[in-house]
Amino acid sequence: MPVATLIIDVQRDFVDPACDSPVSAPEKAFCIPGTKKLVEAAKKSAWRIVHVNTVYETPDSMPGLHGSQRDTPYCIAGTGGAEQILPGEADSIDVVKTRYSAFKETDLTEHLRDVDRLVVSGLAVDCCVSATLFDAEALDLECFVPFQAVSASEEAGYVEGLNAISKSTARIIDLETLVSGRELEDCLVEQSDVRKFARMWFRDQVSKLGEIGREQPLEKILGALDVP
Repeated sequence: MPVATLIIDVQRDFVDPACDSPVSAPEKAFCIPGTKKLVEAAKKSAWRIVHVNTVYETPDSMPGLHGSQRDTPYCIAGTGGAEQILPGEADSIDVVKTRYSAFKETDLTEHLRDVDRLVVSGLAVDCCVSATLFDAEALDLECFVPFQAVSASEEAGYVEGLNAISKSTARIIDLETLVSGRELEDCLVEQSDVRKFARMWFRDQVSKLGEIGREQPLEKILGALDVP
């Protein structure tokens, strides 16, 4: 069955300590090494790769709650904060969104017309990743989420975000098993074990961040946050 990989909001304003952004949290960076390995696995399997980025044309164009509260703008077009951290591939697809879901007011559905399965990564699992998965489920797409390739700024959001989607919209999988060459069905984490695996992974990654310091340059943080 045709498979696509979505990489959601892996941008500097969300994770880089150097960015003066209200949504930046270096804790969320722990999805990036895993997402990079997921992309390599996707290439080997000839899966479609889609980078989905949040970009606002002007500070006044931020929609919804952020716009109404006049929050400090982030991911503004042409700024370093909107920069995509992982490089695109020659044949990858770029989608720009302004809402939480990658499907809302975008052309993503057009790029997935012949796709049956989605493997979703990025951030944050308790916000844009979750919103995207609920919309994907409504389109009858079968979804998988490697828990090492998504993140959140707080443990509760990460653990309960993964647990919630595992009950309703996606199957949680182990990235290490996937990159070893196994099929998606062979990588499943039992729903009853999702909280346990998520809690252990989050604490391990935050511990590594604490060892090097959360104010370090993003590149140094990424060097310390890695999957086995």
